[in-house]
Amino acid sequence: MTEYLLGLGAAKAGTTLLYNLLYKDEQFNVGKRKEIHYFDETPQPTREEYDALFKRPGGIKLDISPSYMYFYGVFKTIVELLPTDSFKSVILLRDPVERAISHYRMARRKGYEKLTFEKALAAEPERIASGWQGYKRNSYMVRGLYSNQLQTVFSLVPRESVKIFLFEDFVKDQQSVVDEITDWLGLKRIVISPKSANVGVDVKSANLSYAIRVMCDKAPGSLKPYCRRVERLVLKLNTDRSGMYKHISPQTRQMLVEYYLDDVRKLRDEYGIDVSKWKNFNLIV
Repeated sequence: MTEYLLGLGAAKAGTTLLYNLLYKDEQFNVGKRKEIHYFDETPQPTREEYDALFKRPGGIKLDISPSYMYFYGVFKTIVELLPTDSFKSVILLRDPVERAISHYRMARRKGYEKLTFEKALAAEPERIASGWQGYKRNSYMVRGLYSNQLQTVFSLVPRESVKIFLFEDFVKDQQSVVDEITDWLGLKRIVISPKSANVGVDVKSANLSYAIRVMCDKAPGSLKPYCRRVERLVLKLNTDRSGMYKHISPQTRQMLVEYYLDDVRKLRDEYGIDVSKWKNFNLIV
């Protein structure tokens, strides 16, 4: 019997939308938040400690933490801790160029990024090499290299224990994706109300987003809830919906297409991914 449903990734590819469609149903058991991040943030994980994070009395334990596929060694840790017949995994993939742009906008919105998109891409290798924060927060390009991530997953678990969906299909027909997941798990179908995916927006001032994040990070514990409310209000006022693409030049977009091209071909040829649905790659041969 399936005890766990893991959402492995990719970040900025619809994982929050999937969680929002599933978590209220009593057939799923959830923790306090969507992204539990247990296996990438716990030095010595145990199954007992992991199970204790889920608060409902029954149901399939739902953990959608999109770092599980990307972070090196994390999926191997999962397989070592959980019997492979006890969990199934869902992977959402998005046009990697659009995923990188969305990731960058999120970093600016949350105050993790002050550079322009082009400078952030140029700085990415050095940032990743410098340590954990760069690897986690500023990995705009490398997270979209999906083929090696899939190779790791499929080297450790049977293919039938993994479902891959495209973000582009999911946002258009959410009910079909949810139906496929519940049928696969042997659950009753859930009648959903389709929701909007997180929309990537820009900010008027990345410096303001950065300042408010630092202030809240340093606030005493008793003040953090109030600080986070102020942070949400300031970030809402700091949102710039008029210039969503102003930071992305055609030359930068083409550079990203070329960066991902070989990897996208591997997805098509080795894993049967229909990359023609990705607007930046629908004409590749």
